[in-house]
Amino acid sequence: MKILDAKYANWNRDDAFKMMQYYLTRFKHIDAVWVADDDMMVSVLKAIDQAKRTDIKIVCGGAGSKEAVKCIMDGDKRVPADVSYSPKFIYDAIKLTAEACFKG
Repeated sequence: MKILDAKYANWNRDDAFKMMQYYLTRFKHIDAVWVADDDMMVSVLKAIDQAKRTDIKIVCGGAGSKEAVKCIMDGDKRVPADVSYSPKFIYDAIKLTAEACFKG
Protein backbone atom coordinates (compact mmCIF):
# COMPACT_ATOMS: atom_id res chain seq x y z
CA MET A 1 0.00 0.00 0.00
CA LYS A 2 1.26 3.44 -0.88
CA ILE A 3 -0.18 6.45 0.90
CA LEU A 4 -0.33 9.31 -1.57
CA ASP A 5 -1.02 12.08 0.93
CA ALA A 6 -2.82 12.93 4.16
CA LYS A 7 -4.42 16.27 4.92
CA TYR A 8 -6.76 17.61 7.59
CA ALA A 9 -10.24 18.66 6.40
CA ASN A 10 -11.50 20.06 9.70
CA TRP A 11 -14.31 17.48 10.01
CA ASN A 12 -16.13 19.72 7.55
CA ARG A 13 -18.02 18.74 4.38
CA ASP A 14 -16.94 21.80 2.40
CA ASP A 15 -13.28 21.43 3.35
CA ALA A 16 -13.38 17.73 2.49
CA PHE A 17 -14.93 18.49 -0.90
CA LYS A 18 -12.20 21.04 -1.71
CA MET A 19 -9.46 18.70 -0.48
CA MET A 20 -10.78 15.85 -2.62
CA GLN A 21 -10.99 18.13 -5.66
CA TYR A 22 -7.33 18.98 -5.05
CA TYR A 23 -6.40 15.29 -4.81
CA LEU A 24 -8.36 14.46 -7.95
CA THR A 25 -6.39 17.01 -9.94
CA ARG A 26 -3.07 16.12 -8.31
CA PHE A 27 -3.25 12.32 -8.63
CA LYS A 28 -4.17 10.67 -11.94
CA HIS A 29 -4.98 7.36 -10.22
CA ILE A 30 -6.33 6.73 -6.72
CA ASP A 31 -7.39 3.27 -5.61
CA ALA A 32 -9.01 4.08 -2.28
CA VAL A 33 -9.77 6.96 0.08
CA TRP A 34 -10.02 6.75 3.84
CA VAL A 35 -11.99 9.63 5.30
CA ALA A 36 -12.11 10.05 9.06
CA ASP A 37 -15.81 10.89 9.19
CA ASP A 38 -18.99 10.04 7.27
CA ASP A 39 -19.96 13.69 6.79
CA MET A 40 -16.70 14.28 4.97
CA MET A 41 -17.14 11.03 3.06
CA VAL A 42 -20.38 12.32 1.53
CA SER A 43 -18.48 15.29 0.10
CA VAL A 44 -15.62 13.13 -1.10
CA LEU A 45 -18.08 10.94 -3.02
CA LYS A 46 -19.67 14.07 -4.50
CA ALA A 47 -16.28 15.36 -5.69
CA ILE A 48 -15.47 11.96 -7.23
CA ASP A 49 -18.83 11.88 -9.01
CA GLN A 50 -18.45 15.42 -10.34
CA ALA A 51 -14.98 14.61 -11.68
CA LYS A 52 -16.37 11.42 -13.28
CA ARG A 53 -13.50 9.41 -11.82
CA THR A 54 -13.90 5.64 -11.99
CA ASP A 55 -10.48 4.61 -10.68
CA ILE A 56 -11.44 5.02 -7.01
CA LYS A 57 -12.85 1.69 -5.90
CA ILE A 58 -13.21 2.14 -2.13
CA VAL A 59 -14.15 5.10 0.05
CA CYS A 60 -14.35 4.40 3.77
CA GLY A 61 -15.67 6.82 6.35
CA GLY A 62 -16.46 6.53 10.00
CA ALA A 63 -19.26 7.11 12.49
CA GLY A 64 -22.06 4.97 11.12
CA SER A 65 -24.15 7.88 9.88
CA LYS A 66 -27.49 7.30 8.19
CA GLU A 67 -26.06 8.55 4.89
CA ALA A 68 -23.17 6.09 5.01
CA VAL A 69 -25.42 3.18 5.94
CA LYS A 70 -27.76 4.19 3.09
CA CYS A 71 -24.82 4.11 0.63
CA ILE A 72 -24.06 0.57 1.76
CA MET A 73 -27.72 -0.52 1.65
CA ASP A 74 -28.18 1.08 -1.80
CA GLY A 75 -25.25 -0.98 -3.07
CA ASP A 76 -22.73 1.80 -3.75
CA LYS A 77 -19.74 -0.42 -4.53
CA ARG A 78 -17.34 2.30 -3.44
CA VAL A 79 -18.69 2.15 0.13
CA PRO A 80 -18.55 -1.53 1.08
CA ALA A 81 -18.43 -0.83 4.83
CA ASP A 82 -18.36 1.84 7.50
CA VAL A 83 -16.66 1.95 10.86
CA SER A 84 -17.93 3.14 14.19
CA TYR A 85 -16.02 5.05 16.82
CA SER A 86 -15.08 3.18 19.94
CA PRO A 87 -16.52 4.84 23.06
CA LYS A 88 -12.98 5.04 24.46
CA PHE A 89 -12.10 7.49 21.67
CA ILE A 90 -14.81 9.91 22.73
CA TYR A 91 -14.57 9.37 26.49
CA ASP A 92 -12.82 12.70 27.14
CA ALA A 93 -15.40 14.63 25.07
CA ILE A 94 -18.26 13.00 26.97
CA LYS A 95 -16.60 13.72 30.31
CA LEU A 96 -15.91 17.38 29.45
CA THR A 97 -19.45 17.88 28.17
CA ALA A 98 -20.97 16.35 31.29
CA GLU A 99 -18.76 18.48 33.54
CA ALA A 100 -19.72 21.64 31.64
CA CYS A 101 -23.42 20.81 31.96
CA PHE A 102 -23.15 20.32 35.71
CA LYS A 103 -21.18 23.55 36.12
CA GLY A 104 -23.82 25.48 34.14
